[in-house]
Amino acid sequence: MHIKKGKGRLVIVLPLLDVVIKIPLIQGINFLIGVWKAFVGKTYTERLLKIDTENVYFRGVLENWREFTFWNHTQNPFLQPTYFSFFGLLNIQKFGKPHDIKDTDLLYQIQYYTKWFCWEHIHSFENPSNYCLDDEGKIRIVDYGNPYAQKVIERFGKECHEGISTTFKDGIDDAHWVELQKIGIEYGKFKQKKTLKS
Repeated sequence: MHIKKGKGRLVIVLPLLDVVIKIPLIQGINFLIGVWKAFVGKTYTERLLKIDTENVYFRGVLENWREFTFWNHTQNPFLQPTYFSFFGLLNIQKFGKPHDIKDTDLLYQIQYYTKWFCWEHIHSFENPSNYCLDDEGKIRIVDYGNPYAQKVIERFGKECHEGISTTFKDGIDDAHWVELQKIGIEYGKFKQKKTLKS
């Protein structure tokens, strides 16, 4: 057993039980005030967002709940399964084996298979500790509670799961680098058009 602490959650890793428990870090009295105010909202997520627009007090709760609902709705092969959530206050996720892919090699592949859309929420994709190996030795993402990351995963998750290689080493080869540069240029044009239209 070991414990990790993120920005919004405490993660208890229990490899012998083959599970990971995620518990949100909640900010004391503000949580109690927020719960009281939340009862005027329409849905559970809307209630939390209504009193926490910056995701400060309920960030971990929202991420837990989003992970659980996203896994249940999509069953995307790139996601590490989240078995259970008690309204985001406690999540139980399948334990995944650690990988030994160099962080830059992993990020190169993520960029390639998401066609650079991983930059919509790079925090979810750039951290190598956000990934694990499933029982077949394929890469899966364990931190997918951000809605921007979920859009990228919904669109490119299958390609990431099938394409990312655990044996990819020592940087990117020339052919992939040329392809990444082309994709990056196209992504830049897309973002520029999107920004100009808004």
